[in-house]
Amino acid sequence: MTELSAFYLQHLEPVLQRLKDGLNKHYYYHDVRHTLDVIEQSQTIGKLEGISLRELEILKIAALFHDTGFLEVRTGHEQASVDFFQNIGGLSTLTLEDCDIIAGCIRATRMPQNPLNHLERILCDADLDYLGREDFDLIGENLFLEMSACGEMSDRITWDNLQVKFLEAHSYHTRSNQTRRNMKKEQNLNEVRLRVAQKS
Repeated sequence: MTELSAFYLQHLEPVLQRLKDGLNKHYYYHDVRHTLDVIEQSQTIGKLEGISLRELEILKIAALFHDTGFLEVRTGHEQASVDFFQNIGGLSTLTLEDCDIIAGCIRATRMPQNPLNHLERILCDADLDYLGREDFDLIGENLFLEMSACGEMSDRITWDNLQVKFLEAHSYHTRSNQTRRNMKKEQNLNEVRLRVAQKS
């Protein structure tokens, strides 16, 4: 077992439990389900992109920790997530190089996404994978409820207009997700556009 794999297995359940117990009860989107989804998608996309086993392990750790900052703050949670990862033992257990790569992946998920290397691009695509999936409306509803509960969203018309702008501006960063998600993402966008048109 590698150092990276051992670190991930050591912290998987404790981190998920911290998220279950400590997240704001109104975080209907940024919850344990989202973290598990990002872990899964990071591995799927990473394999499709042909990265090494070591890189897959790095991505798994970055995905596990990428939203732990929500335990402390909402705005700026990416850096808080990096701090959480480093303080929980990342800096004392893993190499400085691996810690830097993991921290870069986590920071890259900050909106608007600006990934600077292949692993960052993969994690960013895993984080927003749902935009091009069948469960887009279901997951989007959870984000609407969360933003509404946090005072960031006033009504569904505003929400659908925001979704149109976001989907129009968004591009997947990896060839794999462009291939497997773009068509459905365009369908999802057209459905939201239709809702907006019907309400206006």
